[in-house]
Amino acid sequence: MQEMGGAGGLLKISETTKAKLAGNIRRALAEVDVWSNCLVGNVSSFQALDANVKLDSDAFKLVTNIISEDPLYIFFSDWIAREIFERDLDKSQSKVPVKLELLPGVPSSEHLAEEMIRDFCQLPFSYKIFLSLPAPLSGLIHPEQTETDYGGGIKILWWSDKLEKSYPGVIKTTKEPKDQGSAKFLSGKETDDKERLMVLELCVGGFLDRKNNRSISVDLALEKVKSFFGLCVATGLCGWGSPAPRASYFAASYRVDNDLIIPNNTWPIPVGEDFARTLSLLTVPTSDPDALRRSHERIRKAHGSSRSERIMLASKWLFDSVGGFDQLFAFLQCTICLEILLGEQKYADNLSVGDILSNRCAYMVGNNDEDRDHILKDFREIYAVRSEIVHRGKSRLSQQNKIQLQKLRNYCGRVIRKEIDFLALPNG
Repeated sequence: MQEMGGAGGLLKISETTKAKLAGNIRRALAEVDVWSNCLVGNVSSFQALDANVKLDSDAFKLVTNIISEDPLYIFFSDWIAREIFERDLDKSQSKVPVKLELLPGVPSSEHLAEEMIRDFCQLPFSYKIFLSLPAPLSGLIHPEQTETDYGGGIKILWWSDKLEKSYPGVIKTTKEPKDQGSAKFLSGKETDDKERLMVLELCVGGFLDRKNNRSISVDLALEKVKSFFGLCVATGLCGWGSPAPRASYFAASYRVDNDLIIPNNTWPIPVGEDFARTLSLLTVPTSDPDALRRSHERIRKAHGSSRSERIMLASKWLFDSVGGFDQLFAFLQCTICLEILLGEQKYADNLSVGDILSNRCAYMVGNNDEDRDHILKDFREIYAVRSEIVHRGKSRLSQQNKIQLQKLRNYCGRVIRKEIDFLALPNG
């Protein structure tokens, strides 16, 4: 995904393609029905856009990477649905759907098609996504600091009246999250004016549709947040404990192309119960300034390197393992984390995956021969459990296995920290 500052105008399509697209959009707009400022029914012509108009390969690759395999349908149907709502085009108060083109004051289909294509060519858009954080994470930054920038488009900051004026609605006061199908739309916890609230700000590029349920960019953004908190766990900035009392969280987005804040009118971003539960587990185990500084520096280093893709992916798997209800799957998630970092088969054709990981881990993070021997012994036991889960269908973890799971998470953190340290080396 594009970082902040690089969005807008990267999509190039030929004038011939634009003309063909405009004709198809005009025909689609002629079939649009509107009722109570909502697009209803008759979207078949929008659904046909991707079949009728072929984008150049570079443009198609860009939009499918940030939207989906049906980018024209999703973008243009979402665009007109958003405009109908935001421009309050339906003032007829009709009790039945009305054709869009019959509503008074609606721009011509030619004008709308031109606007739609012009906006389409500005992809990828820039966004700021805000996620309110639970109270146990308030130690992430010092109370006297305004914010901490971790790189990679991620900041942790104290929410303020000034930010509320620029980005209204980020902090909600509803008691219960709205349930929309199987996805939980996370709304903010109730708070009073005196309580300071901590917020994660994520700057991303891509495309967010109005309801946040059809865009790849949403999934990629949430994966990035998971990787960040996985790094927090791996570097010791965050620990975990018992789940906090049921709390709800709210993720809001604003489009901010060229530093212009564009009210996005999106639904709350669906974060999911597993994510919210894991977030509620996290704590900040130390207030020692030096320890916090070392963790912050490691996280910035991971975000600041072009060679850190594996670290970010492994950190996401570590984050997921922390909050999972299923301890068997959490065990496998940790082994996947290590396999991402250590499991390359090159130069190790005669060794099993367990042997590769145990040897590489022992010599990467072991402090001395005794420590390395201890790691090798732990890995033999850990991979025996992994094999039992995968090959024989182990039904639950024993108490000893649960201890091994904690060791496994500790090894994941040690390897991630070491990999981050390697990034600073000339050939790291």
